[in-house]
Amino acid sequence: KACDEYIDALIAEIGYVGGQYQGKKKVTGLYFGGGTPALAVERIGEIIAAVEEHFEITEGIGLELHPTDVNIRTLKVLKEAGITKISIGIQSFSEKFRNILGRSEICVERMTEALREVPFETVSADFIFALPGQTIDDLKTDIDTAFEMGANHIAAYPFIDFTFTESKVKALGKKKKRQLLDQLTAYCDEKGLTRNS
Repeated sequence: KACDEYIDALIAEIGYVGGQYQGKKKVTGLYFGGGTPALAVERIGEIIAAVEEHFEITEGIGLELHPTDVNIRTLKVLKEAGITKISIGIQSFSEKFRNILGRSEICVERMTEALREVPFETVSADFIFALPGQTIDDLKTDIDTAFEMGANHIAAYPFIDFTFTESKVKALGKKKKRQLLDQLTAYCDEKGLTRNS
């Protein structure tokens, strides 16, 4: 299996690089990103163990999750492996905007139950904003739903209309995008949230 071959090579590379240091080198964090690392959930612990043989991770270990992977079983395996922070690629709770993005249905109840059963230090919900027809009220609903679900951090990324793609989805203009970001920031300020980038 290609995934297992890749992980075997990765662990060997970690050992090779880490073996060049005397003692454990301090690093701030470790992050598993790039879409759906939970596809290799059973081996995440092996990778972390390989890293921790040579490195001291001072600020936690994060991992990106697709909403469908936010279930009790997967979260338990990740927590036992040493994951302290998760980032869930929600994009939008609204069916209208999920359809625009080609994303599948999200079961908020299942995710809420899983996050209550298996808590993490940081639970981030990632959103896309500046989609066609999107308003600040749409974003407020997304943010409120995320915190009710168990998130304690949100990340909002503007939708970018790449000219080299064949996407028929057109992003909002720069002025409207900026206005929406300012409204989003103001709403988060009202809720007592602090913007960190």
